[in-house]
Amino acid sequence: MMKQILPFLLFFLPMLVQAQSASDYHTQGIEAYEKGKHEEAMELFSKALEIKNDDAVIYYDRGIIHLNLEKFEEGIQDFKQALEYSDDVELSKQALLNIAFVQRNVTQDLKNAMDNVNYILQIDSSYSRAHYLRGLILYDMRKLEEAISNFDRAIELDPTNPDPYYDRGLSKRKLDRIQGAIQDYSKAIELDPLYSRAYNNRGFARLKIEDYEGAKKDFGAAIRINNDAYSYNNRGFAKYKLGDYKSAKMDCEKSIELDPNNSWAYHYLGLIEYELGDTEKACKLFKKAFSMGKLDAKADIEEKCQTN
Repeated sequence: MMKQILPFLLFFLPMLVQAQSASDYHTQGIEAYEKGKHEEAMELFSKALEIKNDDAVIYYDRGIIHLNLEKFEEGIQDFKQALEYSDDVELSKQALLNIAFVQRNVTQDLKNAMDNVNYILQIDSSYSRAHYLRGLILYDMRKLEEAISNFDRAIELDPTNPDPYYDRGLSKRKLDRIQGAIQDYSKAIELDPLYSRAYNNRGFARLKIEDYEGAKKDFGAAIRINNDAYSYNNRGFAKYKLGDYKSAKMDCEKSIELDPNNSWAYHYLGLIEYELGDTEKACKLFKKAFSMGKLDAKADIEEKCQTN
């Protein structure tokens, strides 16, 4: 009896060892990823796939590493492999969503991105993240009303995600629905008090309705969260509109210190210098801003620099 059983055990034992080794490499790769060691994680996932080359989860996880390393084409290939071997609907949906994300954000292949998102929604029409990504693609296509409808649906399905509120606010602002945009940015901030872009864009919206004090506070909040050059020049502009020229000048100079290529800061600093009485310096700043691509500085050059 033992002679019949022994070959059976010897046949399966190497397979069991190999499967365990693939699992070990995968686990070690996840641990490396969680520690921010992406290259090491990549190597471990690749070793796991050398042993078990039909594992959808490992392909998916390696695809995520590729995205983190900005190896986008390799990431797409891994997600496609994951789709080939997966019988898990959730993993398949997420792999397709990641492919569509790269197509929209990296390669600007909006048609294929939309096709993939539409396919996801055929599988699961209640997938909030797919409605959200579809809204972003429609926003890129300048189909703002349709984008808003998709953001509405994403919010209905997951009202705790601040991102669809933020992007719905962007769409409303482009349609000049300023109060609606402010409400959406405010909701995004309520859900995520560290959402610096929402503070910045709410500040822009408040500038539009001449609420300069509110705009100044929003840009200040964005600066506290993220010491960003554009937040400084935006706050500087709000202060300029409030007549606080010296403080506005400091903000614009700080913006230029953080980003010497920020044409907006040069333009705003020119406006401030003009109000402070230094027309020569103002005109140099307007011309610099214009040469850097801030085309609306041309109007200030023509109006304020006729003799300079």
